[in-house]
Amino acid sequence: MAEPSQEDIDQFLELAGIFTNTRPERPIASRFIKDASYNLENAINNYEQNPNRYAAENYDEALFSQDRDGGNSQYAGVPSFQIDRADDSQGQYPNSTAATRPNTPSNSIHDSAMGDSQTLGANRSYQNQRWDQETGVVGGSGVQFGPANRDHYDTNQWALTTVVNTIPDPLPIQRRRNPGEPAFMKPLPSQDYLPSLISILSNIPLAHNAFLLKEHVLPRYGQEPQWWQGTPIAFPQTINLDDEQQSNQQSDIIHETQRLIAFLDYTERSYGSVEALSKADYFQNMPMNSNAGYDGDVVKFLEAWKTAATRLRPEAGFDKLFESTAEQVLSGETSSQPFSCLTPCLENGANGQAVSLYDLLDENLWGNDPDGTKDIHASIQSMAEIFVIIVKQPDITATGLNISVPSSFYADRYLREHEPRAKSMRSQRAEIKQQITRMQEKYQKISRFNYKAKTGDALLLLRVAMDAFRPRDAQDSTESDNGNQTKSNQDIRDEWALKELERIHGVIEQKLKELKDREEQAQKAYEQLSYLLKEPNNSVGTSPKFKYRLCGVSTDPAVVYMKARNASNEREGDTVDPARPLQDAQEWWRIHYESTPNISKSPVSEAQVLTAAAMENREALLVYASERALQQPFEDIPQSLVEFVNTDNMLFREELSEDEQPPPYHTPPAKDSNELAFEDASARDWFAPGPKDQPEMEEKGAGLVAEMTSGGGGTRMGSSEIQKDGDGAQHIEFADK
Repeated sequence: MAEPSQEDIDQFLELAGIFTNTRPERPIASRFIKDASYNLENAINNYEQNPNRYAAENYDEALFSQDRDGGNSQYAGVPSFQIDRADDSQGQYPNSTAATRPNTPSNSIHDSAMGDSQTLGANRSYQNQRWDQETGVVGGSGVQFGPANRDHYDTNQWALTTVVNTIPDPLPIQRRRNPGEPAFMKPLPSQDYLPSLISILSNIPLAHNAFLLKEHVLPRYGQEPQWWQGTPIAFPQTINLDDEQQSNQQSDIIHETQRLIAFLDYTERSYGSVEALSKADYFQNMPMNSNAGYDGDVVKFLEAWKTAATRLRPEAGFDKLFESTAEQVLSGETSSQPFSCLTPCLENGANGQAVSLYDLLDENLWGNDPDGTKDIHASIQSMAEIFVIIVKQPDITATGLNISVPSSFYADRYLREHEPRAKSMRSQRAEIKQQITRMQEKYQKISRFNYKAKTGDALLLLRVAMDAFRPRDAQDSTESDNGNQTKSNQDIRDEWALKELERIHGVIEQKLKELKDREEQAQKAYEQLSYLLKEPNNSVGTSPKFKYRLCGVSTDPAVVYMKARNASNEREGDTVDPARPLQDAQEWWRIHYESTPNISKSPVSEAQVLTAAAMENREALLVYASERALQQPFEDIPQSLVEFVNTDNMLFREELSEDEQPPPYHTPPAKDSNELAFEDASARDWFAPGPKDQPEMEEKGAGLVAEMTSGGGGTRMGSSEIQKDGDGAQHIEFADK
């Protein structure tokens, strides 16, 4: 039987891909065509009914990778190795033995294989019924362990345990701060973002100066050699009343924050710790009111410091430093919600769609009225000077946060004064989005076809059909009396069908192009509306004013990106001079506290920071600051805090000196106070009269010296000789040869 032509095979494969979304191998396609007597339509129908008709004739490599029993039916019921399932019974188990591997089947037991299997099953049943024995899994709690071979695990069912409660520190020499490098706070065992937040805020002028709270400075701040590791500095206090106790606890937050800011400004250490701050009583007992769903140390600190600082200086406006207030008017009733750390839910990002920070804020502020049609008016009543955000990607398959993090953004579109414009913008966007959806549905209806519950590309089907009607050769043509080729009736019908198919193909192609153009125009209009108050423009009254700049990112509790001030180039050993302030010029740094432990610090570009924020992890801390917060000059630290940092620096220098010295050589004490150990004795002590605890060494030493002195009974050491110094102590001098 002749083989099908390559053109027939190609057409079969194209039609198979259209109707079944699968394409068999060319030999299989050839077999279908031959068995259908070279009729492509019948071949395609046969393939649709049973695509695997000829699959069994292929070579099966799996047959050569079976177990040694060969999978033969004669061994059915005789397992090579029996592992019982977990039993749900909850009995006591007396001494017994678990089921073991049965004898390997061989030719001598072929006839009795089934009987052996039944015997083994009876034995196991007897053991389980009599002794309530489980095999394979100990315990019937339902929790079973095995290899992690599933494609997906629900993170809500994970159980996390704390492995360590401390973060290890590197050697002292590795903890020294190099000139020009910023200091930072090392991670907490709780893996919270508080250390990263403190490190970032210390480089924002408004936060830096507020944390110093120079109107309420202690005359001295105490000292603790291990404070840099997190050991609190305790002050003796006498507490009589409950309100005084709370006042002192609030003051502890203020004073510890002052220490941290001064430390970050002028320390010679590479890093410190916020653990003493997190251990403060007021910090631990801080109630969470404004951030439901998130009770981390970041929110606790911002709330605790705001409350304590406002009590000391109510007129300073510290409550607006970190706290924003969202407002919602529903059917005439107004409600407000303050928050110091925004924790938005990234919903669109979980669907693989590209999202920006504006999209994220739009979702969370206008989520109850996304299309602007409801009687709901949501806005931000007041915006904090420093805007803290923690974003999480709920999609566990994502490789990063997958959000476009801008270097700056404008908050005007969310403020109460622009709420009517924002609501109108959402309403217009909803109408355009409906138009886009209708056009997409129409495009899908025209561009696709359905056939026997299968879908395919309509234009592709038309092109395949056109190829089938194109003339291939002149075999079907007839020759006229004058010798010219004449078209047969079939050629004429094929030519007409081809032209009709080409016309239909052109109409569909033109219609799809028009739909695409209209969709692109609608999409541009949608984006133009979404651009409301995102960037300044020349139109009067429409330019945004409240700009926020990115000041820090933490993609992991151990990784922080911060825009740090250039550290002062103090010479090592110098004390802090508050008259020489730090330079205000800033650059981006990446700091990673590795688990080895090892510290890596490197300057990075802003583009690298934005990329890391979007792709480095599925969670990130973002800190933005207003223009006002960044335009203020940095204030110098008070003198009492200068002394605190100087003392800590001296303790660190002592630690460095001790680390550079070789370890002392310790020996057992002498037997009594009059005895002198050999290894502790100088030459003068050794040759002085008195008892010695090394008779053998004394004899050899005295004998050698006596021999060298007298010159008798032994060989002299060349021209070496024994001399006495001014104190009468003997010493040996070796003459040069």
